[in-house]
Amino acid sequence: HPSKQDHGEILQNERRNCELANNKTYLLGGIGRMIPISDSSDVPDPQSMLLCLAYMFSRIMDCSQELKACITIQSFFRDRLRIVQLEKRMEAAKLILCRWRENRLNYFNAQRRLYGDAVGTIEKFLWCKLHRLEELRQRRLEWEQIKRKIISIQSVARGTSARVQFRAMVHQQRVCTSIQCWWRRAMATSHLMALRVQRNAARTIQRAFRGSKANDRTKVSAAILIQSQWRAFWTLVQYKIAIFDIIAGQSCARRYLALKSFRDHLYAIIRIQAFARGFLARLELARRKRWFLVNKSAVAIQSALRRYD
Repeated sequence: HPSKQDHGEILQNERRNCELANNKTYLLGGIGRMIPISDSSDVPDPQSMLLCLAYMFSRIMDCSQELKACITIQSFFRDRLRIVQLEKRMEAAKLILCRWRENRLNYFNAQRRLYGDAVGTIEKFLWCKLHRLEELRQRRLEWEQIKRKIISIQSVARGTSARVQFRAMVHQQRVCTSIQCWWRRAMATSHLMALRVQRNAARTIQRAFRGSKANDRTKVSAAILIQSQWRAFWTLVQYKIAIFDIIAGQSCARRYLALKSFRDHLYAIIRIQAFARGFLARLELARRKRWFLVNKSAVAIQSALRRYD
């Protein structure tokens, strides 16, 4: 439960709120101060509250109608003001156009008198230097044509280099795939041959052993047969190893030749690019020298004209 001090503060806040509500209701207009300042300990009469609410509702309805009327008047006034401003602008534009039509000949004559000599001097200078300008234009067109040709050469060289590299990569991939296939086939064949040799050796040993039981004379022939089979197997293994070494040497040699060919192509492309860039640099230097001479001659002509004036 709140203390007496807190209860007094709560009542005081309620009175201030009631006073604020009365002031705001009075500011609406048409409603008097009908509700006295009260709090929860002194509640106002219900009939007076109903009467105050009825007045407030009617006043709010009137305010909404007044707002609609104000909005309608504003829209009409803005449309009319826009039309008036447009008419004024049209009248001003007509006046300016009429004045211009009346005075444009005087304006053009004044401009001719003011700038006629300067324009004549510039025209004479341009007519004198027309062949020079045409020569500069031809040189610029030649330079652009040379530049397009150089770009075409570079594009062809780069395309050729890219195709060569791509073909080399495809060739290396195919070679690697062929080596892998051959090696797997060789391993499978050697394994199969070893199995067959072991099977034949076992059969031969069994046959020799069985024959040795029947006849001791066959022991020598069995040993000779075993030795011959073993020598044949060892010879086959050495032959496979020699073939693998030969193929590995061939792959190394082909890789070295491919790298050498790629380096030769790259060196040729670099030489072409260096030649093209040097040619472009010399053309740019010559063009700048010509421009420097033209600029120097123009400055000399301008200084001579100024001294003449």
